[in-house]
Amino acid sequence: MKRLLLLLIISCSYTENYAQLKEQMNLYIDSLFRLNQNHAAPGVAITVIKDGSILTRKDMGMANLEHQIPFNHNTPVRLGYSGTREFMCAGLALMETNGLLNSMTS
Repeated sequence: MKRLLLLLIISCSYTENYAQLKEQMNLYIDSLFRLNQNHAAPGVAITVIKDGSILTRKDMGMANLEHQIPFNHNTPVRLGYSGTREFMCAGLALMETNGLLNSMTS
């Protein structure tokens, strides 16, 4: 899975045509997260951003399998205790470095 995501990131950096990139991105994400229509699966929300523009935004799967509640970008999720926090901290640090976030304000 990590290799596939790395390939996706590398291909994003070499493709200049946004329409072509968006189509490739959608096909790639669909192939990774193809859900069986007969069985509900846990959810995932994906947003791919390049140069400040949203290339694609997808919601797939269920937030609650028992009650058949769909997962979307507004579904609250718990952060795991493994590498999730480090990943979020690195992302926040990059946002602050790029001027998208100011940690000194409340």
